[in-house]
Amino acid sequence: MSDSSLIHPLNTSKRGRIDMCGSFTTANTSAPTTPKGDGVAARTGTGTFTVTLPNKPGDLESITPHISGGASTIQATYSAGVITITTYTSGSAADTNALRVNWRATFSTRVAL
Repeated sequence: MSDSSLIHPLNTSKRGRIDMCGSFTTANTSAPTTPKGDGVAARTGTGTFTVTLPNKPGDLESITPHISGGASTIQATYSAGVITITTYTSGSAADTNALRVNWRATFSTRVAL
């Protein structure tokens, strides 16, 4: 069974949306631990992680990252099936340890008219 058969659209007023989400725990300079949800998480640099989705679900409508605890902030971007998440401390990209990163993304599969 392919990963695409596991995707179920949301029941919304505007059809054609796919919701994907996941989480992982930061481990300072090591690979993230305890991944959950969609995609495969990896550490790719100082405070930077990627989540490679199982497929390219459509056009990104929104993405919301969240990090638990500390004085850290977080940012997420999306391109070609990969979400890039960066954690920041005092305005600079920084590694964190034992903080939970959560993300949720909504994609549209509708064709623009």
